[in-house]
Amino acid sequence: MKTSRAVVAISLDQDRLVAVCGVAGSGRVKVRSWLSVQAPESLELRDAAAVGAWLGAELDKAGLARSRLIIAVPRGDVVLKRLKLPRADGANAQLELAGMVRLQMSRQLTMAIEGTAIDYVPIEGGSGETLDVLAGALPADRMQWYRDMAEAAGCEIERIGLRASGAAALLAAASHRHNGAIVGVALGWSTIEFIVVKDGQLVFARAADVGVGASQSAGTPSAEATVDGEALSARVAVEAKRTWMGYRVGDEAAAVEAVVVPGAGPLAQEAGEACGKALEMPWELAESSSIVEFDAAMSEVDKLVAGPLIGLLGEEILARKTLDFAHPRKAPDLAAARRMRVLAAALGLIIVGGGGYVFSGIAVEKAEKRLQEAKERGAALRLDYAAYLKDHARLSHIEKWRAAGFDWLSHAAWLSEQMPDPRQAQLDQLSGFATINVELTPNNGRYDVNGWKVSQRANFSIQGKARQREVANELRDRLVSSPVYQVETKGADMADRFAMALQTSAPRPEDAKPAANGGKPAAAKGGGS
Repeated sequence: MKTSRAVVAISLDQDRLVAVCGVAGSGRVKVRSWLSVQAPESLELRDAAAVGAWLGAELDKAGLARSRLIIAVPRGDVVLKRLKLPRADGANAQLELAGMVRLQMSRQLTMAIEGTAIDYVPIEGGSGETLDVLAGALPADRMQWYRDMAEAAGCEIERIGLRASGAAALLAAASHRHNGAIVGVALGWSTIEFIVVKDGQLVFARAADVGVGASQSAGTPSAEATVDGEALSARVAVEAKRTWMGYRVGDEAAAVEAVVVPGAGPLAQEAGEACGKALEMPWELAESSSIVEFDAAMSEVDKLVAGPLIGLLGEEILARKTLDFAHPRKAPDLAAARRMRVLAAALGLIIVGGGGYVFSGIAVEKAEKRLQEAKERGAALRLDYAAYLKDHARLSHIEKWRAAGFDWLSHAAWLSEQMPDPRQAQLDQLSGFATINVELTPNNGRYDVNGWKVSQRANFSIQGKARQREVANELRDRLVSSPVYQVETKGADMADRFAMALQTSAPRPEDAKPAANGGKPAAAKGGGS
């Protein structure tokens, strides 16, 4: 986008049109005018031509220029994937990367690839041999709908970006103040974008049908109506927790340090406080007054709803450039160009009578084709291996949990056998509980299939009464001398009562091993004679 040129960004949030006209330049975005209007009930939203005609009329009524448009699409329209690809080197590295992204997305998409707009942006992560990219695919039918809508409105599409990317641009500065990632909550009219931003880059996005328009207290929906902040915050907090749980299960999930809401008013504050409480982490507001010059007449709801659009308007000065489905990164047809060069060389060699070079050129082309196929196969195998390790970790964790535990009946029977004659002592109470931990120790930061360890401990409490103190002492000595339990006397000594706490890691008494001090029992703790 050229500096100091007015551009209009629009978003169709279900049945709500939001538009912002602004100028980006000198490190700031100045909002000149804005629009937020409900679609008429008679409008068929699936009809691109009808929506475009209505859009053009509304832009004209609001005095917004409609020569060029930035269209912000919701998260629900786009398939987002985080891909780990081999790092390409050389002059054609970017071209090879674009080809690999399209190949991997075509394997994972359930829609027809023909006409689908696929774009990507590299993100931080990966090792020296791999590169992480965030790839997005806008289906062909939806892409054609936006083109038809813009044509009916008399506009030219300058860019089609993600609404979540605009929100991430507003949170870029806030993310740089944290060592880890942040969860962003961008309040919208009908939907709310939940994003994860790390080092100024969007790495995860999710949308939920919860917005300020659905939380108005009463009356006709409008940008000026009163919003029930408490009800809105409660719903947003629930969706924020779902987003956090969905992000954590990913292979490349990073630690999240805070919840950040772009905004500065009471609605943003209530939403941030509710989300921070739900996720049990700090929260803060990201005021954009230093980079965005709002019109004084804009309400808090106007600013919140228009925030992602403003982020897209000034993305070049606010953050790194992200997905653009109107002009996706494409790999040129290098094979066709190479074939033309080979044919030209073959013709020259034929003219001078050197037929041998023709066949060598063909052999080189075949070898290069096999090399490319091998690279693509290697990338696919790495993805399969990563999926295998993920399944192996889940299965190993379940198996370790199932294998752990204690045979409570055998422990109870063993303790019963150690008790004195019932005429001398009686056991009044026997209780127990266990603590079990399943842990994985990585090997040099990598998943180790043999790194699973289980630590468990059972705690028993026995209480009873004895005719004489000597009977209780004999019982305690018997338990202390055995290799099964560590014994600790509980409470003060009493002549006719005994109370002891027992600990063991043996699943059954017969599994207990003698202590490492030459077979002597572990020293007892606590009081006792």
